[in-house]
Parts: sequence; structure tokens; C-alpha cells
Amino acid sequence: MKRLIDLLVEAAKELGAESFDVSLSAIRKKAMQLDVGSDYKESSYDAELNYHAVNMRSRFPNPPDKNKIGSARWKDEPYFYRVSIGVYRLLSGKDKEIFRLAVQNNLDIVYKDEYDFGILRNIYKNKENIKSAHRAKNNNAQKDHWTYSFKVIYRSRIYVCQAE
Repeated sequence: MKRLIDLLVEAAKELGAESFDVSLSAIRKKAMQLDVGSDYKESSYDAELNYHAVNMRSRFPNPPDKNKIGSARWKDEPYFYRVSIGVYRLLSGKDKEIFRLAVQNNLDIVYKDEYDFGILRNIYKNKENIKSAHRAKNNNAQKDHWTYSFKVIYRSRIYVCQAE
């Protein structure tokens, strides 16, 4: 028996979610067709996909607290990002790399309830942001806590992000 997330990823790929936005209901329906006779409930499909989405509020069992999250499915196995309500897309290999860098650098945006994944892409489009964050961390290595702030312009809006 396949893991539920594997069925969802397979269904999303068959629906073209690597290149196109796909509705949650279409992904669920396709996954259910791939696993006829399973014991999974419809709500299980939805919940599992949301747990593996990198920008969904449901990935936090409690209000976001970086210290209490620990090992979470959305951090360990990121597969999806939410485009809009009920619409998802699979993360590409490059998107997964960007997300892992953001987690590694403790970017505050990763821990927001919801965010537009395009902002994260825009942050790492400018490689200087990554280098500056690492320089700031290395220069302050003796301190218990450091913060690096920078501005990102995305869709004509300015976002201030922090790395710790």
C-alpha cells in the first residue's frame, strides 16, 4: 500500500501540477482513482496534502513557534505550495532547494501562517541576500542571537524579511 502523500504527488503529476495550478478536488479525485478500495477518507487526502504544503496554516498544530515545530512533514518532505484557496502546485526541484535554504537560514517568512511562494523565490533570486545572511551570521558567531533584515520587492509590494 502506497503512502497517501505518494498517491497525492503521483496524482498531481498526472494532472500537470508541475507546470500548472491544479485544484485540490481534482488532485484528491485523481488520487482516489489511483488507489481504488483504500480506507482513506476524503478529508485525509486534503489534510495530508496541506501538511506537505510549505505555505499553509494547517502545517502548524499550534500557533507558529519555531522552537516547538521540530521535525514536521512540511519541512522534511515539502511537496506542494498553495497558489490560492483550494489551488495547489507541486514544488520543483529548485523550489525545494529554495525552501530548504530558507528553513536553514531561519527566514521568518517560512513560519508565517500563509505566504506567497513567489516572495521566497524572489528572495533567493538575489544570491547576495544569502551571502549577506551568512556573513552576518559568521560575523556575529559569538553572540547568542543575530538577525539580518532585508527588503524584497514582489508584485510591486515591499516585504521585510528577517533571517536568524
